[in-house]
Amino acid sequence: RWTLRRPAVAARERIIAASRGRRTLATTREGILKVMRSHRGPHTTRSLLTVATTIALVLSACGGTSAPSPTPAATTTAAAAATATPKPAPDKVTFLTDFLLWGWHSPYFSAKAEGFFTEQNLDVTFINAGGGSETIQTAATGSVQIAIPAAVHGTIAAYALEVGSVRPGDRIGVWGVGAIGVSIIQQALIGGATVEFAVGRDPARLGAARSLGVQHIISASTMDAPLRLLELFGKQKLDAIFEVSGHTPAINSALTLLKKRGRVVLIGNLREPFHADLLQAIMDQINILSVRTYSLSAWRRALALIPRVQGQRGAMPVERVPLAQGVRAFERAAAGEGVKFVLEP
Repeated sequence: RWTLRRPAVAARERIIAASRGRRTLATTREGILKVMRSHRGPHTTRSLLTVATTIALVLSACGGTSAPSPTPAATTTAAAAATATPKPAPDKVTFLTDFLLWGWHSPYFSAKAEGFFTEQNLDVTFINAGGGSETIQTAATGSVQIAIPAAVHGTIAAYALEVGSVRPGDRIGVWGVGAIGVSIIQQALIGGATVEFAVGRDPARLGAARSLGVQHIISASTMDAPLRLLELFGKQKLDAIFEVSGHTPAINSALTLLKKRGRVVLIGNLREPFHADLLQAIMDQINILSVRTYSLSAWRRALALIPRVQGQRGAMPVERVPLAQGVRAFERAAAGEGVKFVLEP
């Protein structure tokens, strides 16, 4: 989804025109690496492998059909026309990416390397951001014209379920019901698992989990969540628990609720050190796993699940806010308010 400041709308249309369907360099590993090497920043070296392994994602994300390569005659004609009619100075556009460089950025870099932006009379400069919130905050200052903040909670959720080896019939629980937590619930239910519990604090988020069909909704604001979970599942252990809240007590709780060889998947950014007696976890061969990013297969699976997620009973609450209020939206999300925010130009 594009996030733009209003003066950049015309530039956006020309960038889309220059980038759409340009697959020539994106069809081979060597082509991708060639383009990325020509635009290598301080952090892109370790991203090249990611780019090379996400070619299929790039192709599906580009959309459209491949434009034929210009013939030598067409190139000569275009050059002659440019000589006959001087073009105005190109519009300078600063393009802010999300995080580091990834496969989905390659169409834009390919477009620049092959001169497609030049055809649109654009002088495009790429800047790598540090993440979604940094992208939005920078865009809100007006110092860039185009920004792409990542919206990947569905993909992270798909990858978490992949890492957690969740299968049909599994019984799982989720600590934390923000956008990623709710996405895990949605996709686990579609995959045939039973979501036994969801723990959270915000009533709207817990309401979203309840509407999806979670068996037990537990408010950490009104009760002792670990104690209540022990009462419910101390003798009916679960197959997997996903910790998305970033609170270490959730991990300690999860370790007491899992079957032998059960899986606890850590996703949330922990706010404090983790201390636990792991002897029982070792004896039960509990798998402690973690998720930080996502895989190509998870991305494809998340895209394929969109129609089924849209058809589920219940829905993820979405609040649409203007780009100018983007920083405030991130502050609200960090405070646990709402579930998902969509920023619009």
